[in-house]
Amino acid sequence: MHITTCSLQKDWRALLSRGDRIPLEQSWGYGEAVARRFGVKRTRLLVHPSEGGAPMACVQVLQKTFAGQSLRGPVFVSAASSAQKRDVMRSIGARYPWYSEGIVFWLPDLPDTPDHRSLLWRSGFLRVQGGYQTAYIDLGNEPEALLSKCRSSWRQDLRKALLRDDVERVPVSNHQDLEWFLNTHEAFRQSTKIKAPSRGFLSDLYQCFLPYQESMILLSRHQGTYHAGIMILCHGNTATYFASVTTPQGRHLRAHHGLLWHAMDVLRQKGIRWLDLCGLNPKTMPGVTAFKKGLGGEEMRLCGTYMRVG
Repeated sequence: MHITTCSLQKDWRALLSRGDRIPLEQSWGYGEAVARRFGVKRTRLLVHPSEGGAPMACVQVLQKTFAGQSLRGPVFVSAASSAQKRDVMRSIGARYPWYSEGIVFWLPDLPDTPDHRSLLWRSGFLRVQGGYQTAYIDLGNEPEALLSKCRSSWRQDLRKALLRDDVERVPVSNHQDLEWFLNTHEAFRQSTKIKAPSRGFLSDLYQCFLPYQESMILLSRHQGTYHAGIMILCHGNTATYFASVTTPQGRHLRAHHGLLWHAMDVLRQKGIRWLDLCGLNPKTMPGVTAFKKGLGGEEMRLCGTYMRVG
């Protein structure tokens, strides 16, 4: 395997456009937002099967002084056998020996299967933490097919939301609307002490994805007052349902059901194939997890967090 670096946004975006189910954390915009907010060094590597060959995989690594991480990478942009995946992981890991620039924690975007765990072990990686779990909605399906996959209670709540002709669903189009979403989200985060992105990081993400019109915040409004909102980020053929806010009125009106259904239609029209629901955690966020599971998406658990030891 031959490794090169990528320094141009257009090249990175073009490469990711060849992949499928692109993780948000491997997008250019995510790396820029993390660098802006937390001062990390970001390195973007391309892995070629041979010198001069087209890249097979790419990975974004984010580092501070003594530690770093690669979230949900590498992204394989062409078909790869198990042996090739192993060689890619070995090549990337060898680039970051634990004794040189601090420990790098790897969270590979590989489903948690015995074969993948074995592959990572044979590649010199030691598992240190359990896997991230999420679910994908296939937007390639027609709305009727999507609805049929939803749980009956989710469909009922959606129908109640859509029957309200006095509720508007509008995209953020000015600074005042953006401030409402960010401030409401931050107030909820502070009051509940939940582990959620800060106001500053959400703002950075929104701005970093905005130049390519890949950030979308939709708000639900009733009688001139906002009561709920969702933030979605697009990357490659995938979008991520990244953050949301609501009020008691929003919950009463089933606002999130209507917002997410509307967003899925917008994404389908943009040519987005997959919607990543951005995490399932029934222990820490049971209500949010139940809402996401109600969509009937394809659930997936990743292999976990690893350290390079070999």
